[in-house]
Amino acid sequence: MPNDGAQSLRRMALLPAGAMVLAWVPIFIRLAAREEIPALIIAFDRLLIASAALSAYVLFFRRDTLWAFRGRALHAACLAGVFFGVHIYTYVLAVQYTTVANSMLLLSTIPIFSAVLGHLIVREKPHPLSYAGIALAVSGTALVVWSDVRWDPGHLTGDFYGLISAVLGAAYFLMRRTVPRKAMADFFPYILVVYTSATVVLFVMVLLAGQTARIIGHSAETWFWLWMLGLIGTVLGHSLFNKALDYFKTHVAGSWVLTEPVISAILAWIIIGEAFNRHILWGVIPIYLGVVWIFRLERGR
Repeated sequence: MPNDGAQSLRRMALLPAGAMVLAWVPIFIRLAAREEIPALIIAFDRLLIASAALSAYVLFFRRDTLWAFRGRALHAACLAGVFFGVHIYTYVLAVQYTTVANSMLLLSTIPIFSAVLGHLIVREKPHPLSYAGIALAVSGTALVVWSDVRWDPGHLTGDFYGLISAVLGAAYFLMRRTVPRKAMADFFPYILVVYTSATVVLFVMVLLAGQTARIIGHSAETWFWLWMLGLIGTVLGHSLFNKALDYFKTHVAGSWVLTEPVISAILAWIIIGEAFNRHILWGVIPIYLGVVWIFRLERGR
């Protein structure tokens, strides 16, 4: 039926739209960090803005559905928020300690961790050939950033944070799949709990680090980029991916992260002058072939 086709198209559009939005995140981070703001403060302010904006929307327009969100769904959302908060913090550290392209390469391992954790925890068994698609896309991503890899101590630190962020990102996506479908009749209470609990976790970390004085006092320009991180990067970008998990397995949704390094590297070259190299062009084909391969294998399962 025509309506079914349009609905299927809208669902499929969630992932590329989310990937396109999230590709801007490392650029926003670099621009927000020009005043040498600590990574923890960037992460906390980003989530505080996202939680405040989403709270206002839910309390004004979807209050009734908020009170119905409880039990197992609430616990899963709170745990997802813990993973999400530390994922955001470690990713900011990765962007600060290495190139945008390198940080995105390591983040692109999310579908690998998603496939493994999904199989172990929620019994999401990928199609055997999906691993070939993941390997193909990862190889393309490696081509994109190969010339940027410099194994100096600073970049190794950024690589470490990027890998930790990928593991936490996979766990955060996975928790969304554990929420009972009935509890997700309305999507917004879930993401509000996730973003709010992530904000609380980072606030505790800010207190322990003795950085509360750095939460405010930024320039207008820095606040602008922090708002972009909160509203565009989090409320829009991450919410699109969360919504996509209603329809796709964790590793399928995560596979679209593999498209982000190409977009981010191009944006970094144009906007902040970070070196652009021809490996990006060679990497585009295997990345997108891998994503399409996984999508076709898993679409009917």
